[in-house]
Amino acid sequence: MIAKNSEMISSNSEKIDGNSKAILSLENRMEKLENYSVIMSVYQKVDPKYLKESIDSILNQTYKTNEFIIIKDGPLLEVQNDLLTEYSKKY
Repeated sequence: MIAKNSEMISSNSEKIDGNSKAILSLENRMEKLENYSVIMSVYQKVDPKYLKESIDSILNQTYKTNEFIIIKDGPLLEVQNDLLTEYSKKY
């Protein structure tokens, strides 16, 4: 039983190491990217609080975007439109 548990721990450690390598590899590729875009869809039922949090999260990423596209998926509430207008003037 002890041998099986130690094999499982060893196997899980290899998986974690493999995942860490994959994450580092992705980070290295992201650093080399010169241009990339983020596209976000917004619809009426999105709470403006969460819309603001989502936009701020994208704008404050470690890897800066060159293009951030927000698609209005149908009519929005006035407060949502005002928020998007505020961001479009700021950026």
